[in-house]
Amino acid sequence: MASNKHLIITIDVEAGPHLQSADHVDRLIWGKFGDQRLGIGRMMEIAERCGRKLTFFLDYCETLRYPGAFEEISRYISEHGHDIQLHAHTQFLTDTFWKQRGLGPIRVGLDQYSKQHAVVLMDFLTNCAVSMGGKPAVAFRGGAFRYNRSILDAMAQFRIPLSFNYNIKTPWQSNNELNRGIFRWSNGVVEVPMSYTNIRNKMREFEFSSTSSTDFGDRGLVRDYMEQFYAEFGGHGVLVMLLHSWSFLYREKKDEKAFHYEFKGQQLAESFEHFLGNLGDDVRVITASELDGLIKDGVLKINDCRSTEEVDSMNPRIVP
Repeated sequence: MASNKHLIITIDVEAGPHLQSADHVDRLIWGKFGDQRLGIGRMMEIAERCGRKLTFFLDYCETLRYPGAFEEISRYISEHGHDIQLHAHTQFLTDTFWKQRGLGPIRVGLDQYSKQHAVVLMDFLTNCAVSMGGKPAVAFRGGAFRYNRSILDAMAQFRIPLSFNYNIKTPWQSNNELNRGIFRWSNGVVEVPMSYTNIRNKMREFEFSSTSSTDFGDRGLVRDYMEQFYAEFGGHGVLVMLLHSWSFLYREKKDEKAFHYEFKGQQLAESFEHFLGNLGDDVRVITASELDGLIKDGVLKINDCRSTEEVDSMNPRIVP
């Protein structure tokens, strides 16, 4: 009998220059430090040994800063049979980018995007997915989990059915304190919230990194987390695990305002492999594309529906 406990392992692929001093793509995406490789290639190797598929959210806005890099990244992920979806840190979109598309420059976050800017962004991202990744994307996650109603409507227009944006702990969504399972927006887009559960008197995100509140080296904590999550959200709970391309590296403080991700050993990669290799037989690891298929085929039914008008009310800078 097929499992109805689903886990999606999502990796945000990004090379923000504030996170390293140099060689940003090599260090923050490929994890190259000398002869060490602790980036997305290592993640795929581990997943493949464990018979799992990963979902990579690629920040295609960075193609403007790192020409050619994301073509290679997309090709590598596709050749290894993993999932490519859309991510966006829009500070990488230049004034020239917007002027070429007939719009004035925009320097606000996704939670402040107008309808016109959102449409241009989704047009750009979806074209990147097809031209570089080889097939249409089905999911989008904004940088820092920023989004608004304009973004959701643009997603619907460009047939991106899954939003991975709702997050109860992000500072950009101050009025979404209700922890939810997956639900559908009134425009048809399905929201797949970032997973949280209250374990040992702390609301913990299911996020893997050197600073995670969920210690994946603590087998009992992870077991309790997963059991409580599936009990809380029912038989069709979709557990979202969050990593970044630099999640096998360690955060090191550089000064009062900055930190970098650095190589400090193999412990995190080994912990990730132990987690994947010891998942229960009742937990099925799926990709975002597979989730889309389960929803469309009616295998996973969604009864909760919310109006898109609620999205902007979550943003503290927008007055309804």
